[in-house]
Amino acid sequence: MVTKLSAKNIDLLFLLCMILFFFSGIALSFYHYPAFYILLLLIPGAILGAIYKETKRNYSDDLYYIVLDGLVMFSGILMLIFRI
Repeated sequence: MVTKLSAKNIDLLFLLCMILFFFSGIALSFYHYPAFYILLLLIPGAILGAIYKETKRNYSDDLYYIVLDGLVMFSGILMLIFRI
């Protein structure tokens, strides 16, 4: 799908996905999740939002395999570090 979209539409799709990610993370508070757990789950999304522009300019395999794929596991690692 992304290959069919223009650069502007890709940015809008990313923004929509990030908004949905943060709203769904915050919605966990309605299920009585502690704020600290929610924060740990939202940290990788915040990091991804911060490096989004760089990922559009840098086509390095290291960036994609280590950083972006590593963000998938980052919440789990944070929860292990904090013994949750």
